[in-house]
Amino acid sequence: MAVDITRRSFIGATAAVGAAVGLVGSADVAIAREGMSSTSADTKNPEAGGAFDMVVAGSGIAGLATALRAKELGIGRVLVLEKRATFGGTAYVAGGCFAAESVLQKKAGIAVTKDQVFRKCMAYHNWANNARVLRRYVNDSSDMIDWLLDEGVEFDDVESTGLSEQTWHIPVNRMRGLMDTLYARAEEEGVTFAFETSAKQLLMRDGKVAGVVATDDGGRAVQYDAPVVVLCTGGYANNDEMFSAYTGWDPSRWRALGFEGRDGDGIAMGLSANAALHIPGAVMVCGYTVSDYDSFSDPIAIAAAWQPSVWVNENGVRFADESITGNFSAAGAASMTVNDVYSVFDKGYLDMLVNEGLVVGPNNIHAAGTKLEGLFEQIDDAATAGDENVFVADSVDELAEKMGLDPEVLCSTIEEYNAYEDGGDTVFGKDASYCRALTTSPYYAFKMNRTFFTTVGGLKIDEQCRVIDTEGKPIPGLYAGGSDTGGLYGYQYDVLVAAGSQCGWGLVGGRFIAQSALTYLGQDA
Repeated sequence: MAVDITRRSFIGATAAVGAAVGLVGSADVAIAREGMSSTSADTKNPEAGGAFDMVVAGSGIAGLATALRAKELGIGRVLVLEKRATFGGTAYVAGGCFAAESVLQKKAGIAVTKDQVFRKCMAYHNWANNARVLRRYVNDSSDMIDWLLDEGVEFDDVESTGLSEQTWHIPVNRMRGLMDTLYARAEEEGVTFAFETSAKQLLMRDGKVAGVVATDDGGRAVQYDAPVVVLCTGGYANNDEMFSAYTGWDPSRWRALGFEGRDGDGIAMGLSANAALHIPGAVMVCGYTVSDYDSFSDPIAIAAAWQPSVWVNENGVRFADESITGNFSAAGAASMTVNDVYSVFDKGYLDMLVNEGLVVGPNNIHAAGTKLEGLFEQIDDAATAGDENVFVADSVDELAEKMGLDPEVLCSTIEEYNAYEDGGDTVFGKDASYCRALTTSPYYAFKMNRTFFTTVGGLKIDEQCRVIDTEGKPIPGLYAGGSDTGGLYGYQYDVLVAAGSQCGWGLVGGRFIAQSALTYLGQDA
């Protein structure tokens, strides 16, 4: 774990930290500032690493956008520190980015307006997000697309996916293609990259940022002096202690999708400078998966997690309208109301998925009608390997026993559900077209893990992406972007209102940071 902290110190300062950061309740934050900002012994006497005008911690989408735009605006010496061996955070495997009123939308005849998106996002978040941050973000999003086109990024299409606002912009080769282009441009502009080098400690002098101490690939502590530091380390998705403390959820029940290394380093450094937090427990939940199967490519996971059959909880009782799978934020949120989630099928339903195709497309990665070839083979392999999350039985009673559930309850649930095939779900309102009765042996069940892409709560910022302290003032020289920040969202990702908003935030936020830092450096000169 990148953060030097013991579980005892982590849990022990709950009340003090909650009061210090001014959050709604102390239970939201169980992280002592002293523990989070502490550093290992090897940073006590760092080697000199050089002087820069800006140091960016992290080379994900926000870090790349910040560094490239900073160089283009004339900020002379820009260094990007990246703990992994190559650039690109979790956005590298994402699909697309948000924009409103872009040239591409206009060309496609999509009439979504910035005002519409802003109002719907604010309503979705119940005004728990930072309205000024969102407003500036939405306003700049179309200029951001123009900038990307100027940089040489190519786009496939603005997909019409059934999303309410059609804001998703899909680059050629998806976000990987976009980030490859930005990285190449950053190298052309003279951005310095230090890989396998992890930012660990923020340096302050006279109340202003003075640089960072990092650990390089040889384990040596290296000090980089800079009047501007940008925290873009990707949030805390891989830090179980932070995840548990901020969200209140058991991390063993959740699977973080994307790359490793999102250990909360940026948030820790911000806290060391007395930064405030904005809903740090906000997480981009995205439905479910089974065991270690890929939720977007493996047939067993696509069937279990994305198709609207029957979901039951640890008591064998349904708890939601399963057709919400298309809104992965809603599907993930529903899972928070129960302890365990099982997806139940019969052979007839799975035969349909193999021979006729998917009932719904999972998050638009695969279209409805796509045939799940290899599904039964993968189920057989899982059962043969003793996968404890896969159950097959000749009857619902036997299936319940294998699942460890009360057979009488599960049988009653399936019997009640089967009656919905003609008239629709009278409990949760699921449309009858999705209510396919489960009557054909054998029967199948899959115990599912909840999944999330990234954390989307963190350091409190203003509309210039300046990190704000606990007294509501910007910390001079300290900026944050991407998943190290809180404020763009309330408690949930707004997938059906502003699809692609987190990747778009990395890009737009990076532009904000570069412009604000230029002004800051000019004023300090």
